Amino acid sequence: GCAVVEPKIVCDRSGTSEGINLCTHAPLADDRLMTYRHPVKPYYNVSGIVSTSGKAIGWVKELLGLESLPFDALYGMMEEASPGSAGLIFLPYLSGERAPIWDPHARGVFSGLSLSTGRTEVLRSVAEGVCLAMYDVMEVMEELGGKVSALRITGGPSESDFLNRLKADVTGRPVSVPLIGDAELVGSMVIGRTSLGDYSSYAEAARHLVHMGKHYEPDTSRRALYDDLLEQYLNTYRNLKENWRNEQ
Repeated sequence: GCAVVEPKIVCDRSGTSEGINLCTHAPLADDRLMTYRHPVKPYYNVSGIVSTSGKAIGWVKELLGLESLPFDALYGMMEEASPGSAGLIFLPYLSGERAPIWDPHARGVFSGLSLSTGRTEVLRSVAEGVCLAMYDVMEVMEELGGKVSALRITGGPSESDFLNRLKADVTGRPVSVPLIGDAELVGSMVIGRTSLGDYSSYAEAARHLVHMGKHYEPDTSRRALYDDLLEQYLNTYRNLKENWRNEQ
């Protein structure tokens, strides 16, 4: 539904949770990720699911008493904070976490709070934490031999320019958004039109029927910042995970 029919491209199915799906030449045999046959032979679909992404943003919106605020205005508040949220790190493990840690005991964390932390920093840190979770999955994919050259974002959150730019900046990959965001419906059309004989293959149909809309290039000046934040993000989990398990 977003024409990820060749290797090195990721389909990010955004929503309450986040599905990171990379097309690869070969399976990546590792328990941190899931591997399936791709509908387009001979490729594979390597997948990692972040449990609470859009859900985490909705959670902090309610937590700060902003339930009536439109999401566009919420993202505008996030944009008021500087990149890196003044050093505030958020782990979006509000319901445990699936890929790549598969830890049901993991918990959400704000690390780096101070008296100077404001609402905008708290809000932005949640969005950055979600993007860091995505980046973590993609780094595992590349560690195992997969290559990620670009992202295609679908789902409701893909309507936010702020989130799309943030995903590009944090992951360091260009982001494109299909003109039609309901990838499942478009994918069904691809299958149907191919079955009717209008196209010779799913790949041909997808390339012809799926059209990209907005495109976002990463801000390279922020690369060192987000690489450093990813390391802090990973270390925060490593330092706390045994405490959570001991509490059970």
